[in-house]
Amino acid sequence: SACSNARAFGVRAAMPMGRARALCPDAVIVKPDGRKYAKAGKQVRGLMEQTTPAVEPVSIDEAFLDLSGTQRAHNATPAQTLARLAARIADQVGITVSVGLSYNKSLAKIASDFNKPKGFVVIGRDDAQDFLNPKPVRIIWGVGPAQERRLHAAGLRTVGDIAARSPEDMRELFGGMGTKLAHLARGEDNRQVNTARHQAKSASSSTTFGSDHADFETLKSLLWGQCETLARRLKRADLGGRSITLILKSSNFKVQTRSKTIPDPTQLAEVIFQAVLPKLLEAADGTKFRLIGVRVSDMVP
Repeated sequence: SACSNARAFGVRAAMPMGRARALCPDAVIVKPDGRKYAKAGKQVRGLMEQTTPAVEPVSIDEAFLDLSGTQRAHNATPAQTLARLAARIADQVGITVSVGLSYNKSLAKIASDFNKPKGFVVIGRDDAQDFLNPKPVRIIWGVGPAQERRLHAAGLRTVGDIAARSPEDMRELFGGMGTKLAHLARGEDNRQVNTARHQAKSASSSTTFGSDHADFETLKSLLWGQCETLARRLKRADLGGRSITLILKSSNFKVQTRSKTIPDPTQLAEVIFQAVLPKLLEAADGTKFRLIGVRVSDMVP
């Protein structure tokens, strides 16, 4: 099979916003617009699903596509099909994507992370080991900083170092994760593209303030804005929920939540707001807050 990992270009925060402000107090901060992200993500997802019905979403800007059996339908190779998809996304959505094409999900993921923001990398079966061997262990999908340190401590710094060890040796060193790493280092990954759609268990909206607030009326106004935002998301997803939770973070970063269960599921801003407003009144005892949000769970269509 041929899998691809198409990823919309974006910027990810490298540190908490509070620390960034402290280090660079004169920085001009542009707030993200979640609605634009969601709209673009939905457009990209639609174009993916026009290319193949086998699409596995990973996040708002990332997905796997299984292109097995599509060559006749598109009269094109998988690489040509993905090149056309990238061009359509650029033309219709106005963003670039990075594409990784390979014979399994792990390698497709690795390939998609190269040459951003407009990369197109193909890893063939015959070339996979030569491609992987000199790369640092961190390139393997699922290896984070802690696992990287453990591998380094064992003298394993490149993917080739891991591939040279037997799965049994790796299991002795790292348990079940070691066996998994041994296979991934050899370009072996039998996971299929999973097209099953999972209904969201909850939805939320929150905002962090530029300065801390303790005044009830100010917090009330900010809460209403988050209820409106959350209601729009629920309506777009055709979902409602019965459990409604107020989320507050104080100036010392302590998070508190207060929940209320209502008789009937809702997606209406006013119902959400009225459910948690008494909770806000209880919490507004002079404590200064830096974040307010609301979450709806116990979801139903």
